[in-house]
Amino acid sequence: MRKKILSILCPLSFIVQATATEIYQEPLYFEITSENEHTVRVSSLAENFYYEKLEINIPSTINYNEQIYHVTAIGNNAFTDAEISSVIISSGITTIGEEAFYNCQNLTHVEIPNSVTLIEYAAFCDCISLVSLALPNSLTSETVYSGAFNRCEGLTSLTLPETMENINRNVFAGCSNLTSVTMPQNMDVQNSYLYITKDDIRYRILNGHEVEVSFGDYSGNLVIPPTITAGNTYNVVSISFLGNNNSLSSITIPNSVTKIEDGAFMNCSKLSSVTMPEDLDVSKGKLVYTAPDGFKYYIFSGSKAAVTSYKGSDENVSIPNSISFGNQLDIIYIESKTFVTLSNLQSITIPPNIIAIKNNAIVSCNNLKKIICLTEMPPSMLSQTFDANDITLVVPCDKIQWYTNSETWNIFKTIQCLDEETDDNIETIINDNTAIKTTTASRTVLVVNQQIIVNGEIPDYVLSPTGQKIKNKNLKAGMYVAVTENEMISVLVR
Repeated sequence: MRKKILSILCPLSFIVQATATEIYQEPLYFEITSENEHTVRVSSLAENFYYEKLEINIPSTINYNEQIYHVTAIGNNAFTDAEISSVIISSGITTIGEEAFYNCQNLTHVEIPNSVTLIEYAAFCDCISLVSLALPNSLTSETVYSGAFNRCEGLTSLTLPETMENINRNVFAGCSNLTSVTMPQNMDVQNSYLYITKDDIRYRILNGHEVEVSFGDYSGNLVIPPTITAGNTYNVVSISFLGNNNSLSSITIPNSVTKIEDGAFMNCSKLSSVTMPEDLDVSKGKLVYTAPDGFKYYIFSGSKAAVTSYKGSDENVSIPNSISFGNQLDIIYIESKTFVTLSNLQSITIPPNIIAIKNNAIVSCNNLKKIICLTEMPPSMLSQTFDANDITLVVPCDKIQWYTNSETWNIFKTIQCLDEETDDNIETIINDNTAIKTTTASRTVLVVNQQIIVNGEIPDYVLSPTGQKIKNKNLKAGMYVAVTENEMISVLVR
């Protein structure tokens, strides 16, 4: 049981006896921490002072028994659950103890002097009405303990001192309504759950000059700015998570953004447009677009995408060479299981931009009879990508040798040449290792004894892929260009 020391009401003998326990000076109790140094700490608030709008001024000294005692600390749980509205801490106090102001839900204002060197665990946790906070230069990263200002949901303005290089984990966790944070430029806070909101966009602060876009209640068209001013001026450099959102229809990403975190766009099923830098790598972001024509795409960057599935019912399907999705995106990959159990499918046209076809891209499409591949080079793929026994492969006439000599593409029993002018399909005939013959409506090309023959004539020179003039004799294995009066012909020499 507390012993109140009221010097104007109680006998002197009683005051002396009570000094080993508590001193009462309205409305606070103090405990003596050192008789030799004459120091005390605040231990509690008198219970009969628990009422709304109580303003507390914690003094730097108290006068007890004709002796000045210095107040150096606010003790653990000193004001827990107190209905106080304002606290002014006088200079000279060095420590604010564990849960000292825990759950003071009416506390709107606190002044912390430059003498405070330690704020312990959960000191101001759940002070939900606290609006602004400025920490003094006397504090460091190591002297503000975890949870010190946890769940101060009303906090909108925060100022951190130059003496802090980082923030302990969870110091400001749950401070969900910050709109201004002023801090040193080089301060690292990316592991501190420090968030700010600006123009309805939520950001996680990384350091004193960089932020990343974080989860929020977004809808419609989200335009991300390159910088924000919210205390400091911050560059917006990354996007952590916008996913699980069926209300977003478009996103505009500025050039300042250089990183997309894992799963940043997952399950944003209504997105129809993302405008972003062409070189921005979004491959980890799980950015997916389902087009009206039945194709589904996986976006790799601001300029590249892959086709991942087709849910249409057309007999003849052409994969787009590119799509408009905010940016214009080239389709460069066909992913595994893009075409699965499509009974109507009879032909697929592969556009020029495709560079790779993943394993089992076409599965159980039993009526597929033709694949038209328009690429400059045979796309890389595994041999089990197609069941090629009953499928005809059609390729550009001047590229046919590349396909017939590819270890993965020559699995097709029938490879035909697509004449772009007449749409005639001319079958390629492969003879033996010493002669390769390609016949079209206008020319016959032979490779005999490492020499190129066009329409029965032997050109004196051919061109290398880099344009270098080379004698048409004893040619090494590789690609060459034979030049005639009417055309330039790509020829593979094995």
